[in-house]
Amino acid sequence: MRITRASFISAPFTVCPKCHQETFGLLVIWNSDNAYTKECTNCWHKENFPLPKIKKHIVYLDQFVFDGMVKSLDKNNPKNEKVLRENPYWLELFKKLDIAHKAQLIVCPDSFFHQEESSYSNYFPSLKTIYEHFSDGITFYQHEAICQQQIFEHFKNYLEGKSEIEPSTEPEDIVSWNQLHRWNAPLRISVGYDMPEDIIAQSKQEKAAGYDDFISICQRWKKEQGRTIDEWYREEVTGYAKSVYQWILQKQKRLIDIWNGLAELTLDDAFPTSWEQLIRGMLSVATNYGMNDSLEIYNCIKTYLFSTQLDYIPAVRIKALLFAGLANLEAQGRKKPVSEGVFTDVNMVSSLLPYCDAIFVDKENQSILEHGHISHRLGVKTKIFSLRNKEDFLTYLDELISSITPVHRKFLENYYGNKWDTPYLSILNSDKRK
Repeated sequence: MRITRASFISAPFTVCPKCHQETFGLLVIWNSDNAYTKECTNCWHKENFPLPKIKKHIVYLDQFVFDGMVKSLDKNNPKNEKVLRENPYWLELFKKLDIAHKAQLIVCPDSFFHQEESSYSNYFPSLKTIYEHFSDGITFYQHEAICQQQIFEHFKNYLEGKSEIEPSTEPEDIVSWNQLHRWNAPLRISVGYDMPEDIIAQSKQEKAAGYDDFISICQRWKKEQGRTIDEWYREEVTGYAKSVYQWILQKQKRLIDIWNGLAELTLDDAFPTSWEQLIRGMLSVATNYGMNDSLEIYNCIKTYLFSTQLDYIPAVRIKALLFAGLANLEAQGRKKPVSEGVFTDVNMVSSLLPYCDAIFVDKENQSILEHGHISHRLGVKTKIFSLRNKEDFLTYLDELISSITPVHRKFLENYYGNKWDTPYLSILNSDKRK
């Protein structure tokens, strides 16, 4: 392969204003300046043009959505023909998502949940191609980091006597580089990697162990028919505070044992856990506020955690409401056990829901989120979709696409060419050829 400057100039090509050849193509986008550059591959004449400002809808797609689209697009996938025949919805969904994405109307950030769950698949590269295609390289922070960020902000409000102010849930707060509302570059560069088999095995083992523990909790819930959703909710919020406080006590005891020679320092002690990062952050907030006495700070943190202040933390509140909803179903005599996917999605939904304009999740999670005793307490305006109302999601995308103004459409034609709204159905085949 011979790479030249012209390799980075892409179609559509128009007539160059200097040499009058049809070799004037797109070179680069300057999102910081709301402009793009066109260059001629014949005479190398360059000109800059303004970019219209855009504000995209933030749409989160659960892992099974990407799985369905991959099976419908990849002709080499063993389930391709069956999916196309029995569930043509996934191909139709890809088409509409691709058009809305190219029109700069939506962005579907990927997450560490996508990365982890995709790594278990034997067609991981294809899944990665599709979720990176729609994410534009934008990845949400891990759910622990999102929760910590919310707590740090609200703890500061609490110390300032403004605890009624909830932390910000702007999507720009939980992605790197704040590039959600940029124009997509014509060139996508993806770094390939293979997850080591031992890491995958360990992740699966930890996930299975967590699910087993959860099933035992479900058995307890079945015996608690007399309780209300409010009681289970309060138990879950208090449980979060107890987990943090118990970690503090265990950490202090371990450090004392290491100091006294009763325990050996290991590599695990060198890497902070999520609880340790949380406490360090809260200590930093208190110190910046002007508190200097360590005992006073720890007592303040304890008071904060065990009061009702965590109700103001969206990630904690939503997670507690989801578990309360699951507990209510178990107490009502649910026969089918909660799936491992629903259990795993609790962290994803609770951390990402407030930041999205729309989210496509499992049917069971949607049912809980829309439960009468839960929906009004979520504190979000997110549109929630699942396979139960999948056609509504297509309508949602159609309405976005139909909102394109003539000026915007003309710009898209200049940017992508007259066939800009032709879905990229060969994306996986192109990727494999490369």
